[in-house]
Parts: sequence; structure tokens; C-alpha cells
Amino acid sequence: MKKILVVEDEEPMRILLEEELRDEGYEVKTAKNGTEALEYLSSNNPDLVTLDVEMPDMTGLEVAGKIREMGKNVKIILLTAYSHYKHDLSSWAADDYIVKSSDLTILKNRIKELLEV
Repeated sequence: MKKILVVEDEEPMRILLEEELRDEGYEVKTAKNGTEALEYLSSNNPDLVTLDVEMPDMTGLEVAGKIREMGKNVKIILLTAYSHYKHDLSSWAADDYIVKSSDLTILKNRIKELLEV
């Protein structure tokens, strides 16, 4: 079973992502901020991480960079409500970038594609 870490500071969105991805057959862990995510990643190896871009302690872009520095072989998807980040040079640390929507079809399809490789 593929493991996914969902990093999202807004609880309703975190719960929605967790439930939807569990329904897709993934083992899902959650973190409410970048610090929690990095603590989890220090001793665990999920197959994929979804990162909210706008979080209070550090941005998803910062977390993605730290994950890459750790040398983790993990796929990273940045999730945000703001499309302007797509052109941010630091988004190179991510494998994909998805604008948040109440329809999670795009996210689910992209996760499936990234994990089948």
C-alpha cells in the first residue's frame, strides 16, 4: 500500500484530503505544519507528500526544499489556492503543482500517475 503524507494547516481541508485519499486505497498520515511534516519525515518514508503552500510556520516551498535536502526519494505535490506560485522558481523542488479545488479529481489522478512511475 502506497503511503501519503498530507501537510495542511486548515483542519477541514486536512480531514477532507485524508478521507478522500484513504478511500482511494492509500495509507495516509497528516501533519498540520511544516515542522510536524519534517519530524515525521525524519523517521518515515512516504511515497508522496502533498504540501499546502501557505502555512504559518514555514511555506510548502520551504518544506519541499528541506525534503529534497534530506535526500528523500519522495514525490511532492504543492497545493495552493493561489496560481501565481506556479511561476515561483523555488517550485522546482516539487513534482507537481495543483490549485486547490473542492473537486479532488485532478489531485487524485495526478497522485495515481506519480505513484505508478
